[in-house]
Amino acid sequence: MSLTYKTIRSFKKAILSIDSAIKKQPENQIYKILKGEIPTTPIYQDEQSFVFNDINPQGPVHFLVIPKVRDGLTRISRARSDQKALLGHLLWVASKRSEEHTSE
Repeated sequence: MSLTYKTIRSFKKAILSIDSAIKKQPENQIYKILKGEIPTTPIYQDEQSFVFNDINPQGPVHFLVIPKVRDGLTRISRARSDQKALLGHLLWVASKRSEEHTSE
């Protein structure tokens, strides 16, 4: 891919949009974990997701899979159609982490 002025402007716009979305997220425990204010050990993370063990597990394997940028996605009932790919990715990550834990 060649870096044209249009491509660079597009990347810059995306970065500013993500930065703006991060700044608008409410200060709750999940957000504080993402910011590193509440220490936790990630069991997996990538550019879209963060996975960590629940502090109050309800079973032998209990972890949380959250999006790194919530963009209003604070619960499944608030999901928008443009977030379908992210939701699919989060489910895929949960499935793969679950397979890893159950095979141990």
